[in-house]
Amino acid sequence: MQTLGINPVGTQTNTSDTAINISYDMANGMNMKATIGNAKYDYIDGIDADFGPFQLVSRDDWSEYEQDSVELRLSSAADADVQWTVGAYWDDQMQDIDRLIDLDGSLGGLVGVLNSMGMLPYKTLFTIPPSTLLALPSGGTNPFPFPLGAGAVPGTGPYSNGMVWAPGAPLYMNDSCEVEVAFNTYAGTSLPPCALQNAFNHLTRIGYWTQETDAKAIFGQFTTDISDSVELTMGVRYVRESKHIIAGTCLGADTTGLQNCNPSAFIAGILGASYDTWAHDFVDVPQRDTEHWLPSIQIEKRYGDDHMLYLSFNKGYKSGGFNAADDQNPMFMNVGGQKVPIPSEPDPSFEYDDETSESVEIGGKHTFGDNIQFNWALANANFDNQQVSTFQGTGFVVGNAASSEINTLEIDLIWQATDRLRMTLAAAYLDAKYKEYTTAACTENQVAFFRGAAGAANGYDPQTISTATFGPNVTDPTGKCRIVWNGAGFYAGGNQDLSGADLGVGDYNGSLLIDYNQPLANGMVLFAGVDYNFFDDYGYTGDLDPIDFQEGNARVNARIGITTGNLTALIYGRNITDENIAVGGFDTPLLAGAHSIYMGETRVVGARVTYKF
Repeated sequence: MQTLGINPVGTQTNTSDTAINISYDMANGMNMKATIGNAKYDYIDGIDADFGPFQLVSRDDWSEYEQDSVELRLSSAADADVQWTVGAYWDDQMQDIDRLIDLDGSLGGLVGVLNSMGMLPYKTLFTIPPSTLLALPSGGTNPFPFPLGAGAVPGTGPYSNGMVWAPGAPLYMNDSCEVEVAFNTYAGTSLPPCALQNAFNHLTRIGYWTQETDAKAIFGQFTTDISDSVELTMGVRYVRESKHIIAGTCLGADTTGLQNCNPSAFIAGILGASYDTWAHDFVDVPQRDTEHWLPSIQIEKRYGDDHMLYLSFNKGYKSGGFNAADDQNPMFMNVGGQKVPIPSEPDPSFEYDDETSESVEIGGKHTFGDNIQFNWALANANFDNQQVSTFQGTGFVVGNAASSEINTLEIDLIWQATDRLRMTLAAAYLDAKYKEYTTAACTENQVAFFRGAAGAANGYDPQTISTATFGPNVTDPTGKCRIVWNGAGFYAGGNQDLSGADLGVGDYNGSLLIDYNQPLANGMVLFAGVDYNFFDDYGYTGDLDPIDFQEGNARVNARIGITTGNLTALIYGRNITDENIAVGGFDTPLLAGAHSIYMGETRVVGARVTYKF
């Protein structure tokens, strides 16, 4: 198995789930139920995180999760005129993620080869240039009247890297931890090893993230008949949730240990300038405390035994939290025209809010004759603070859109054509739009405009753009992507206005299933089936980049086999037409303009035999 960082590429997961269910029937017909659960998992993970042709970025994760929960329910007797349920729920969760990002400045040794051929002036990408070293007040040049590295004076070499620096020369390509001895001996300093190292084969980010969640809820629901044909169900759930977080990232290098923090200003400068990565410790983040009242109501009208109409209203929510990105930026302040991090204060994007929703649905369930069932539903749902996931750096982060609205029409048709042939059609039409979303991620084309604005003199690096030189209101030519400034007034990314845009989920999707059964001799049954699953065009990135769209298509699955009840043997195929279908994607990090795609399952053909004891 390939290994790029510390862990093998891939994921190794261990899971454990335990549940205890207790049910007690009382003499008066009421029922008490208790459910006690424990779920936990741990995994180690290793990936090639730059997704490019060179060996540059690897990511290693070590994660643990555990959840304890208890639920109590008390229900009325089944024959009560008013049927009701009341209960309480408690949930405690802990999730811990330790992460190591290893940046290989040698590109797997390629940079050193090019240096030996005279094609590059340095041996690693992570090298402080001579001009920067000369500008430093101390530690960037040889301050002594004798050369360093030649061994002319005790404690000055020869050094393992073969470098020699004349008096006054910048300590260029100092990739070892040896010159500190000379400084401590002849300049009276007390520098630790590697303090003056300014060229690094490997730089690392060492991150930790621990979130604890405590949730409590009480709930109740009742159902009663208003008349012989009308039934009313009402319920409410009150939820209270608290989340506490500690998170941080420090920086390191291979010379002091990949997983050891190194306070070197050279490391901080390289990772800050090249990757917008800054050491931070968020240990005093205020606890998240949220609460929600979630009512629901449904009215059903029955027309005989074969037809029913219903109208329902529900409120729901999805829990907020804190992003687990190790390169989460802290806040910044402007000091002398330079952005300086505030390591203990997280940027607002570290936290995302609860998503809330309100939905209204009207629908029906119908039976025609003895062989057709037809169900339909027309629904409207409005979301506030909708949670949206966007790829950033080496992982996905969650943010909030202001609001969205989704209208849907769904149908299900089951036709028992004969005793042996059954056909099922399920289809949905969706009209899904952002009502307001001014903080979406910008597309690569939009960000390219800001790179161009930075100019060649600044290496086309948009992080050099500031309000001091461009003013506070900077957009791309479309006017939709606007620069976001950090606390120091420097470029901190861009926000795109997608208000009124489709959510990118496509206008329709559905499936057609055909199943056939033929009894054979000796109790055997031959069965066969075909599924046709179709969908409209959809986008698979949060920025709705038109490049990242999957055209409408379909997957076809098929199966044929024989069963005797206990024994089943079948041959199956999934995606038998071998369609290439993208199920996700993101802008490739470090390769401006490149896009990466997660492909869905291609053709799979197999056989399976099962026996039930």
